[in-house]
Formats: sequence, structure tokens, C-alpha cells
Amino acid sequence: MLIYYLRIIERRFGSRKFLDLVVKCASLTVVLELAAVFWIRRSSQYAIGLSTGPYPLIFPLLVPYYFAVPRLITYPFLGIPLSAKLIVYLLAFQLMALHPNNVVVSLCGIAVALLYRANVLHMQEMMLVPRSLARWFDEPERPQQEGTQPDTPSAAVEVSAENIRLLQDMGFESERAARALRLANNDVQRAAAMLIQENE
Repeated sequence: MLIYYLRIIERRFGSRKFLDLVVKCASLTVVLELAAVFWIRRSSQYAIGLSTGPYPLIFPLLVPYYFAVPRLITYPFLGIPLSAKLIVYLLAFQLMALHPNNVVVSLCGIAVALLYRANVLHMQEMMLVPRSLARWFDEPERPQQEGTQPDTPSAAVEVSAENIRLLQDMGFESERAARALRLANNDVQRAAAMLIQENE
């Protein structure tokens, strides 16, 4: 379920940058986890081992999720506005609390993702994933039906100001956001995916 929620990062970053993030952060998380477990075993009496599961893939994604995905909807709870993003953090905390091994890998994953975000050692600039491989993970192009026009903005589609503002919060210009929303029939997620693909 957590992976389902975190898939929005691929739409925000685009397939190539997302795959690059996953490959680098997961690899470095495993290396850092090995070093941390070795150090803990040597310097203390805790019998901590390596975690089992896709945790080196999951925990690093929490950092870009926190910084790149805006708070779209808030729910009041006892007078406190809670974001819909809270469910992701609760699920991640539950995974981390299952076993002490998970605490180590989660902290390692978050630390590596923060280093990636800070572009330490120019991690973001050296793309390891070739563009041809990233295309395999992109949404397949839907075949155009006979007699239909190619995707062009339709003046008939009313674009809501709130959806334009959401896309602006993600860093897109208002004119491009409005055009993408018309093409996507006012669907924010499809419009964001289209704008991201234009930027690649």
C-alpha cells in the first residue's frame, strides 16, 4: 500500500529521474546499512541483522515525497489541519516499528535520500539510467482512433482555477498548466504527468 502512494513521485519526477533516484538511493542504502549493522555489532551487544524486504527502495522515497508532493487536501481533526499525506508517514512508521532491523535501514535510507537531495558529490547530475530504458517505464501511448483529432487544447473544457494553482505549486507556469489541464480534461494527475514529460 505504501508503494502505491509513493508512485506519485514517478509522475512528479518523470521515469528517468525516478529510476535514477531509486537505483542510486537503494544501492547506497544497502551499503550504509551493512556498515551500520557491522558497527553496531562491534560496538555494542545488540544482535541487529540486515532487514529483509524492499525497505532500501521504500524509505529513501519518503524524502522526495515530503519535499516534492504538495499538501493538496487537509482534514480538520480536533481543530488541527491534517494532510492526506499523513497516511504515508503513518504506514512508514508502522514498517519501521515492526523490527529493530527496520529502524536501521529506514534511517540509512532517509539519510541517503537527504544526501541525494542536497546533490552531495553531484549525485543528481550523473544519470545512471539511459533514456532508452526509462521509456520502457513510461505510460504507453494510446493509439489514436480513426477519425479523431490529435490531442489539442479544447476551449470547451473548463479548467478550474484551483487545479491551475495546484500545478503552479508544483512549479509549472500558469499558461502551461491551463493548456495541460485542457488536454487532460481537467485531470490534475494526467496534466502533471504531461508537463513532466515535456520537461524531459
